[in-house]
Amino acid sequence: MSRKNGVAVWMVLSFLAVGLIFTGCSSEPSLGDRLVGTWRYKALDVHTTLTFRANGSWKSTARREAATAKVIEKTGEATGFWSVEDNRLTMDVEASDLEETWEPGAKLFFNILEIQETKLPLESPSGVVTEWKRLVARSAPDENGEIGPETVALGPIVINLAKRKMLEKERYICADMELVVEPELTDPDIDPTVIHPRIREQIVFFLGARIYKEVNSLNKVQKLTEELFTVLRPHLPPGVIELKVNRVVVTGRRLGVEEFLSEYAVPAPAPEEGEGEAEQG
Repeated sequence: MSRKNGVAVWMVLSFLAVGLIFTGCSSEPSLGDRLVGTWRYKALDVHTTLTFRANGSWKSTARREAATAKVIEKTGEATGFWSVEDNRLTMDVEASDLEETWEPGAKLFFNILEIQETKLPLESPSGVVTEWKRLVARSAPDENGEIGPETVALGPIVINLAKRKMLEKERYICADMELVVEPELTDPDIDPTVIHPRIREQIVFFLGARIYKEVNSLNKVQKLTEELFTVLRPHLPPGVIELKVNRVVVTGRRLGVEEFLSEYAVPAPAPEEGEGEAEQG
């Protein structure tokens, strides 16, 4: 092979290699990959979620709002398998107690009109279009693309318990509480991590009206927590399903209160090398 031909072959191979590199870098995820995750749809007082898993299975859950619009109860669930070809979504219903929407044994077809990062409009054979919104949460989804409950810490709370007698000993209830949030039920426009000021005020008012005998056992505290959650509901953002008490300490010593708070104190950052040292003259 002449030197001129060798150079020509080298240039052709170089262009092919560069083309392959750019082709690999510019490849986009398939339509099926973009479907994986949890989507939700709300009609009137019914919240429906639809989770497409990477293994080809799917799950749908329906919840209905109660009269208070703060209590949302699960009404049913459906499962099955899915596949997609071109822009056509096929869903086989394997099991369901939501027969009006997902009839067991049915094979359903939908046209994917357009899929965006946060929106998924699906068209049924009858021409009805439902627009699903992707569920976005603070925690990463698991390997199946599902998002579990999250927690919002309320921080340590110390409250002076009520006394029935003037000379009765001072006692304090120290509690570590958090709100449990179900991402499927949250409002996309409301951040559940933003704690309404009235929440802590209501906690202090509610527990501050209790006497020692009402909080001197774990069972009593758990029962009060359920009652307190009912009181807090009007001030809670959508999606909060539980008030959880991680730890409770009832003490009559100020030292006990300080010890409790010290466990939640943020440690001061370590000084950098040379910081705080006196200059050598």
